[in-house]
Amino acid sequence: MQYLKNMGVGASASVSIVKDGVLWGLAACHNSTPKPIGFDQRAAARAVAGAFGRQIRVKDDTDAFRERVRLRSYQDDLVALLSREGTLEEAISNHVDEIRRRSAATASRSCAGAIC
Repeated sequence: MQYLKNMGVGASASVSIVKDGVLWGLAACHNSTPKPIGFDQRAAARAVAGAFGRQIRVKDDTDAFRERVRLRSYQDDLVALLSREGTLEEAISNHVDEIRRRSAATASRSCAGAIC
């Protein structure tokens, strides 16, 4: 309350943004004086927050799908590279630097924005 008072906020309203049943964030609105919010406005705010939560889920699902496709492509490339040699041991020893380079690049991309 003191924080809001220091900002000159006399009234505050918030709407929960929920993704997959878990609180993802809040949309907070402030005003210098209290204003009544009617049922229709509250219902509209809840509908917008619900749609936003669903859009966040869709974006996350799309990003995860793209990452799975990227990793599958890496796997297919690696199998193709290793299958050109006689034995697995020969293939790995002949391409160890390339495998290491590709694996490092794949790992760093997978960890972008995450703690790995």
